[in-house]
Amino acid sequence: MTANLGTADRMLRLVVASTMFWIVALGLAKGLWAFLPMSIATMMVVTSHDGRCPVYRVLGWSSLGVAKHHAR
Repeated sequence: MTANLGTADRMLRLVVASTMFWIVALGLAKGLWAFLPMSIATMMVVTSHDGRCPVYRVLGWSSLGVAKHHAR
C-alpha cells in the first residue's frame, strides 16, 4: 500500500490523538468512554507514523500533493 497522508494530515492526527490520550489520562473519560478514544487515538498514531490510512485507500482519497501522489 502506498503512502496517502500528507505532512499536515499526519501532524493533525498526532495533535488529535494526544488530546484524546490526555482526556483519558486526566480521567475525563471512564469505562467504555475511555476505551473508544484510546482505540481511535492509537490508530491515529499508527497511521500517522506509517503515512498510510486504510480508510483513505478504500475511499480513494489522498492528502498528498498531486505531484507527490502520482510520483510514487
